[in-house]
Amino acid sequence: MMVFGIQWETRNVTGLRDSGCLADSMGALMGLMNGISLHFRILGAVEIGGLPNGWYGNIPHRTRQLLALLLAAREQSVPSERIIGRIWGDEPPLSAAQMLRGHIMKLRRIIGDKGRTMVMMEPNGYRLRHYYSALDAAVFEKLVSRGRAHLANGEADSAGDIFEEALSLWRGPLALEDVRDISELEAEAVRLEELRSLAEESLMDAYLATGRAAVALPMLRMFTVTHPLRCRFWVQLMAAQMEVGRPAEAAEVFHQARRLLLDEVGMEPPALLAEVHQAIIEGRHCSEVRRMVGMSTGQ
Repeated sequence: MMVFGIQWETRNVTGLRDSGCLADSMGALMGLMNGISLHFRILGAVEIGGLPNGWYGNIPHRTRQLLALLLAAREQSVPSERIIGRIWGDEPPLSAAQMLRGHIMKLRRIIGDKGRTMVMMEPNGYRLRHYYSALDAAVFEKLVSRGRAHLANGEADSAGDIFEEALSLWRGPLALEDVRDISELEAEAVRLEELRSLAEESLMDAYLATGRAAVALPMLRMFTVTHPLRCRFWVQLMAAQMEVGRPAEAAEVFHQARRLLLDEVGMEPPALLAEVHQAIIEGRHCSEVRRMVGMSTGQ
């Protein structure tokens, strides 16, 4: 499975689906992937899928902003005044309420037959109904939660499969990438991107715990470049180098991380990074390094 140019080591997850542990999440995921029914994507640009012509991304900017605000509300009502303030700013035009109604009508037309029943007018605003289980971000969050539960239970192999599925939903490095000019949506995007980084860290833990350090190694090199201040990736990179028999390179990783942290934020590496480095230069076995990092072999 290719995501962001990374070839995840995807394996068969049929057993997971058959067991029922992922039935609802995977069913929604398969809908997202195969275009079976109406669904929404915000892990990248804002798009609507499952329409007659497939994915619909050519939505006027303000209509897209409206859609994103309704999606971010998680099926709760959004007051009209709040929508107007977010889209048109502190000094909206006198016709803002009328223009908002026009964008509501446009969004309903784009959605099609279900538009009027999904985009509901409420006493003080608008609400998008019956969509949350078909939102890629909701599926992503549910899969990450399941994956972390499997990892905590020592089921690293199945956890890796789940994290791969979760990360495959992302279509680029940024969530809500075309509507981040609204601060509320920027905050939601940052939250989702932080969760993605946690999923990436957990996937690397799963790979290392199941003897796939060679698979994790190039990804960890990339992650330490794209997220240089996330010390977890540096610790994992050191452990991966030890697992593949490169203790000298593992020790050098510590010095790279230390220089970067001192230059960027003026701080020494956290204690765990220094402790793992000390274990490496003392020649301790890679299994002890793995234990220090908090990884389970799953055995």
